[in-house]
Amino acid sequence: AKANADDVAVARARAHSLDAVGLERELRRSAALVGAAAFLDTVATPLLRQISDERSAGDLAPGEEQLVLGALRRVIEGIIPVLIVSDDGPNLLVATPVGDRHEIEAVMATAVAAIAKWHVTYLGPGVPVSEIAVAAANTSAHAVSVTLPRTAGYDLLLHGLRALRVRLAARVPLLVGGAGALENATELRGAGIKVIENLTDLRLALRVAAQSETPR
Repeated sequence: AKANADDVAVARARAHSLDAVGLERELRRSAALVGAAAFLDTVATPLLRQISDERSAGDLAPGEEQLVLGALRRVIEGIIPVLIVSDDGPNLLVATPVGDRHEIEAVMATAVAAIAKWHVTYLGPGVPVSEIAVAAANTSAHAVSVTLPRTAGYDLLLHGLRALRVRLAARVPLLVGGAGALENATELRGAGIKVIENLTDLRLALRVAAQSETPR
């Protein structure tokens, strides 16, 4: 665990000095050494939390956050194709309805699902909630994962997510994570939506969804 804490500190230092090449090299080295799942939990997650805390405190230099988000995304997207998915794995649809700054959370969700042997269709950022329902049907999704950043216009989003929950088959869980989900957890849970607080939560929800699938 100490090595991973060191990895986070070194990556943070690279970002602080705006060393894009050094940052990405450090992250790729960490991912290769500890493996995909451990990298997400012990390097990517704490690094993102640190950046988020520093942004809240006003301690970030211009460009630092974008540098970290870009490097993490490229490293994680590089990991995903290497993961072997069985032919009969269940299907997960991943989307982010607003913005792209927190797209990294959707990319991490994609990696977690791929590690858990799910087929993943990732729609990317800025996908209207109404389109997510259509895509879920078209991909025969066994679960839908939506990342909700902290943003304005929640009433509209919550209305859309409630409608999405109604349009999905009852057996298809709607998993909503991100800062926006935590802030609106009560309303989301009241609508029958599963609030995802962290990667462990996501792994458990996917395991439950996979087990509830009827054998073919």
